[in-house]
Amino acid sequence: MSMKETVIQKLQQQIDVWKKEIETQKARLERKKAEAESRQAGSKLQEEVKKNVDAIQEDIDKGREKINELKDAGEERAKELQKQISSWLK
Repeated sequence: MSMKETVIQKLQQQIDVWKKEIETQKARLERKKAEAESRQAGSKLQEEVKKNVDAIQEDIDKGREKINELKDAGEERAKELQKQISSWLK
């Protein structure tokens, strides 16, 4: 597998992790919302979780952009992109 394919695969895996995190955040919202309704704090919690979900969705979008860049990149550009995205990969 080429370096480019490896980086694409890793980015796709990270996107999958982020998607799972969105689902976790949504489940947390539902759980906490039920708890918060009795305390009238639901809207603040909703804003917090929405902010988290939006940030993760931004990461997913950026990851997809980088995948597209990598698919079209030559080996030298792919190496540069790999350096840029290495901090995203966990």
